Amino acid sequence: MTGDLPRHPRLELRPEFPVLDSLRAVGALCVLTTHVAFQSGDYVRHGIVGALFSRLDVGVALFFALSGFLLARPYLARAAAGEPLPSTRHYYLKRFLRIYPVYFVTVVIALTVIEENRGQTDLLEWLRTLTLTNVFFEGRLPQGLTQMWSLSVEATFYLVLPVLMWLVVGRRQRSFQPGKIAAVLVLGVLFSFRDVSNRHSHRSATDAASHAGAPGATHHGTGHPTQGH
Repeated sequence: MTGDLPRHPRLELRPEFPVLDSLRAVGALCVLTTHVAFQSGDYVRHGIVGALFSRLDVGVALFFALSGFLLARPYLARAAAGEPLPSTRHYYLKRFLRIYPVYFVTVVIALTVIEENRGQTDLLEWLRTLTLTNVFFEGRLPQGLTQMWSLSVEATFYLVLPVLMWLVVGRRQRSFQPGKIAAVLVLGVLFSFRDVSNRHSHRSATDAASHAGAPGATHHGTGHPTQGH
């Protein structure tokens, strides 16, 4: 029996899910539409339709859910089948090659070609942008890269997933433990609610300052993740 063949006769360790390609297409269409509506100003010009366009950013959440399912399943499937867990080194290398080369080229073009970025980007911002971390420090991204906040979140998930899976199935025990899975999910939900609450409080304070005409108040289109997708 090879490492690719499960001991459990009904469990596939590396199955294909063709139906998920349709979900990816739906998510991509949602993200494309909401970005076009945002950049064109249709969010605020068309009433209910504009509001609908603004909420098509749900496509981002759809991609997050797909990533969670597709990347976590190999760990859970192998644990359930009593097989060795996937190689962490191979996992990280594959994730890196999937997103970073193209991202690197995109950043270089955006920071050197787009006029708003030229002469305004110091070495620290270059470093933060290239490492996908500036959204965690400044809450904003350079012009032309505002949509990359979701890639920062995705990359963070890529980094912590093996740790989460070790917590759930253990590095040596290799057993499927539903109780641990439930505990990790509950902690994730609680952390998400805390993050949403903090963002809501920050946004309320920012809106209050903006309405009062306070100096430095943010305005629409600053590239904040909640505005620039």
